[in-house]
Amino acid sequence: MLGLIIIKMKITPHPVWKYYNAALLYFSTVLVISCSDDESQTPIVIDPQVQDLVDLFIQEAETRNVELDLSGLRVEFKGELETSDGNAICGRATSTSPNALIEMSQTCWDGFDNREKEIIMFHELGHALLFRPHLDTEFESGHKISLMHSNPFDVYAEWTLDRKDYYLDELFGAHDGSTPIWAHAKTNERVIYESDFDEIGDWTIRSFASETPEEYISFGVDSTQFTSPPSSLYISSSNIDAETSHYWRLELNNPNIDPNSQLELTARIRGENLEGQGITISIRGDDSDGDRGIFFRGEPIVDQSDFDFQNVRLTVEPYTPVVDKVLIFFVILSETSGTAYLDELRLIERY
Repeated sequence: MLGLIIIKMKITPHPVWKYYNAALLYFSTVLVISCSDDESQTPIVIDPQVQDLVDLFIQEAETRNVELDLSGLRVEFKGELETSDGNAICGRATSTSPNALIEMSQTCWDGFDNREKEIIMFHELGHALLFRPHLDTEFESGHKISLMHSNPFDVYAEWTLDRKDYYLDELFGAHDGSTPIWAHAKTNERVIYESDFDEIGDWTIRSFASETPEEYISFGVDSTQFTSPPSSLYISSSNIDAETSHYWRLELNNPNIDPNSQLELTARIRGENLEGQGITISIRGDDSDGDRGIFFRGEPIVDQSDFDFQNVRLTVEPYTPVVDKVLIFFVILSETSGTAYLDELRLIERY
């Protein structure tokens, strides 16, 4: 019996706009599950790079009274991996009982942080040792039900490690099937901030390289381009060779957001004569100790020269009590010329 599942997912690099020039990394998993009468086994060979993660997987299985057959398990790294039709992939799990092989791309692995390495290794071990296929169903709230989702990297993050136990219970078949509290649909909302930009208000203009914008940057409120009168916020660059990004910045201190709430940022954005890297809108949370980027979400618009006002929407969840400052950015990226307009911006708490 032979089954083949091929999926593709897109991983975004570290979400700071100075890295938007980096190419997107594509990840594919190929799972081959087959049953064979051949009982031949090979020795257990685990690449030292993942030995700790394999040990942790075994420990988590034992905690949940799950017995694993490690006979012939091999975890190997190759410089590059490809599917049979030549598509680059990051990982592949093949299980022919009692042997199992996991192959990982060294290039991909080197680009993962520790959390991503743990998630993808547990995902592949789920294929290889638990014989689990992908499970792409989601809760009503949109949260993924399983770490075996074909795009598992956001099942838990640095600020949502409390969810890890649920996903490991589900992975090993030890969960009772109930919906976790954090996965319940959020039906209430509160507006934290909104503006139609009849004035600049508390927004400030900055350069990524300094707090002073370069002379080729112009900015302010524009009363000729807007969706909600009388004006919109704009930022313009006349230098396509610019080496730094410039941005509007709004800082919201102590916004009194309940833990486990979802933040939703919506806005309307217009581009005029844009060339180069483009523009983006993003949101970031900082903690009281000054650590930056507890969460971060961004949405680049890079492939249109002229476009009318269009909707953008960013979500961050759950909000964590570690964060006491929320920042919103409207950015014209380096090596970009043209003008970008921002209107009808709202930050909403959903709970």
